[in-house]
Amino acid sequence: LEEVSKKEFDRAVTIPQPQDVEADHLLKDLHRACPELHFSLETDAAVQAVAAWKKTLRPHLDDLAQIAGERILSTKKDPAAIRKALKRNNAVLVPGVGAVCCAKDPEDLWAIQMIMRKSAMAALYAQTCSAAPLSPVDRRIMRLVYTMKYAKKKTEQ
Repeated sequence: LEEVSKKEFDRAVTIPQPQDVEADHLLKDLHRACPELHFSLETDAAVQAVAAWKKTLRPHLDDLAQIAGERILSTKKDPAAIRKALKRNNAVLVPGVGAVCCAKDPEDLWAIQMIMRKSAMAALYAQTCSAAPLSPVDRRIMRLVYTMKYAKKKTEQ
């Protein structure tokens, strides 16, 4: 199924070449402002392509809604604007960068980066076939259940 999906995706979607991103100063500023969190950049070509839309990403996949947020905002390449956009989400799109991801531990950060790559591919494919994102109610319920139930279980362990 993955092979067939990959072939269909490659047939339907053209992803521009990724840019070389020089944004280490963003991570340093974010770490300095919020030392209790882990931050990373996701500069995958698909993520950069979606960030270039300069629009909020509404999830097509349930794991993005659950783990990263019910909508991934787009903001400028400014640490204060990024921190503000990350208040309710674990990722933010930044044109010219891709995505800035954040989490309380490195394992969650890795998962968010992977989900952002997968979700960017889903958004690009959805654009080619006019597929609608998950409904706002579904996204909110998914995020709420995740944050109230599953995320709490992890902190209890």
